[in-house]
Amino acid sequence: MKVQFIKTMALLVILLAVGVSTAMAQAAAPAGGVLQGGVVVQSQPDLLGVWNVQLKSLHRHPRFVIRDVQDNALSGIYTGMLGTFPMKGSYDADTGNVFLSVDFSESRLHRLRGLRNKSLVGQFQGKIEDGKLCGIASMPDVTGRSVRWEAKKAPTND
Repeated sequence: MKVQFIKTMALLVILLAVGVSTAMAQAAAPAGGVLQGGVVVQSQPDLLGVWNVQLKSLHRHPRFVIRDVQDNALSGIYTGMLGTFPMKGSYDADTGNVFLSVDFSESRLHRLRGLRNKSLVGQFQGKIEDGKLCGIASMPDVTGRSVRWEAKKAPTND
C-alpha cells in the first residue's frame, strides 16, 4: 500500500509539473500565438472570403471578397453601389495592418466633369482585431475627407 501511495504521488507530481510548465509556456507565448511542441506558432487570421463592410457615416454597405493572400499581398473584388471593381492591397502579419485599394476609374463617377482628370482610387487603411477589419477609408485625389469603416467576415455556408 505504501508503494502504491508513492507511485501515485510521483505521478501526481509529474503531472503537476508538466501542467505548470505548459501553462507557463502558454503564458509566455505572444498574443495570437499558439504553443505547439514547445514552439510558438503565430496563428494567422483567415482573411480569405467575403467581408461585409460598413461605412456608417455614408450609409453604405459594400462588400469585399478577398480571393488571394500571398506574401503579404491581397487581391480580390469590391462590390458596392457603383458596381464591382478589382481590389488589391497588403497585409502585415506582425502588426495586423491592412491596406486595400480599389480603382473606381471605370465607374460612373469618372464621367462627371469635375472628376474626369482625377485618380479615383479608394483607399482602405486599417487593422484586423478580434476577427474584424477596422480603419479609415478615403479617396485622397477627390476629397480630403476620410470616414471610418468596419468589416465583419460573412458566415460561410459549409
